[in-house]
Amino acid sequence: MNRRSLGALVALDVLLLAALAVTSMQPATASGEVHYARGSYRIVAGAWTGGGGGRSAVYIVDNNTSRVYAFVFSAADKSPLIPFAGRTINDDLGH
Repeated sequence: MNRRSLGALVALDVLLLAALAVTSMQPATASGEVHYARGSYRIVAGAWTGGGGGRSAVYIVDNNTSRVYAFVFSAADKSPLIPFAGRTINDDLGH
């Protein structure tokens, strides 16, 4: 193995290590599905982009009515879930 191919392999290793580091730093999203006698719900946690930084949101989808409810909270100051909005998905899709 000559020095040129060794240098190329080292550069490839560094590039792959950097790609692994970037992909492992991405925050994971949490979701779940709950079934009750009265309905079925999907729950998704995510970032909150409106109204100030440092907040997160929990989105609850009622699978029976296709309605989405958003609750905002801040983990830093341990604020309670604050209801923000409710929308019907079918209205947004034009159905």
